[in-house]
Amino acid sequence: MIASLPYKVAILDDDHFHRKVLERFCERFPWVKPYSFEAPKEALEVIRFERIPIVLVDIHMPGMFGDDVLRHCMALKQGIQAYVITGAENMVIADRCFDLGARIVIRKPVTQEAIEEALMDARVHLDRCNETIKKFARRKMEA
Repeated sequence: MIASLPYKVAILDDDHFHRKVLERFCERFPWVKPYSFEAPKEALEVIRFERIPIVLVDIHMPGMFGDDVLRHCMALKQGIQAYVITGAENMVIADRCFDLGARIVIRKPVTQEAIEEALMDARVHLDRCNETIKKFARRKMEA
């Protein structure tokens, strides 16, 4: 399925202040439409039904850790580009997130540059996927 612009971005963080900061960082890009969530279960439902292709998720949240959210996102098989945010010093968490499919692990405190890097990474990937799908469809129509 082709992801359309503006690309939807799910922001999951139980901390209101951090969510707002991430929203402001995302809103600087006209090709991004942020969706903000405090509760992981609610976020997962919306991600699934809205087919949100980019996810920024904090690791430490009550009720469900970010790596569990990541596991659920990858199980949806929707080509989600996931970026994990953590304040943890322990690289075991980062390794576990990479093993689950995270593209980048962003260390707190989060900077505009780190979010820009993640969003640009996602955009490049999604743009390439969209182009591949379009080429395939054109070839199929020509055959």
